[in-house]
Amino acid sequence: MVIAQQLPGVGITRKINYPIIESFYFTNDKAIIPEIKLLYMEAFTVGLSAQYVDNLKLDKYLQTIFDTGGAFVGRSSSAITACLLYAPIGFDAECPTELRQTINSDSSVYIAELMVAEKERGKGIAKELLQSFLQESVRKRISDVVIRVWAENNIALNLYQKSGFVYAAEIMQEKLKNDGFTPFTMKKLYLRKELK
Repeated sequence: MVIAQQLPGVGITRKINYPIIESFYFTNDKAIIPEIKLLYMEAFTVGLSAQYVDNLKLDKYLQTIFDTGGAFVGRSSSAITACLLYAPIGFDAECPTELRQTINSDSSVYIAELMVAEKERGKGIAKELLQSFLQESVRKRISDVVIRVWAENNIALNLYQKSGFVYAAEIMQEKLKNDGFTPFTMKKLYLRKELK
């Protein structure tokens, strides 16, 4: 079973109680990739986790996510304000073997990214986005959800742990700083939530 069939490109549209967000919805419409790319660049090229992002590799990465999975989007009247990108667990080539072996790949999903526009952070939007996604995953009979997060991203770790995710594995990733030359290492944690 392909995850894009389990969590379809068209699905729930839900009005929520945040003045900035009009609705959350699933999509695999590639027309929104440029907006997702802007959100991604804002999330990963500034601040604590700032790193070099190669535009061509990012384009390919986003295309592949939309080919195999999709996006759960929070949209304001003028732009995408929040986005959760998901794909089959096999999408993540770096996922440790010991974790892969404990998960049914036919009924699991990998959250590749969860991003909120910087000016809207701290308002509970990520929590609402994640909880809505998990509710829909239960409805679609997904058995496990896996996410990878930087070990120093305490805000995200707290959100995931409060949402029932538990430690499953870890890796070290080599990255480049924004200058495109200076290497650094990020410890990434894999967190897993079993759905019932």
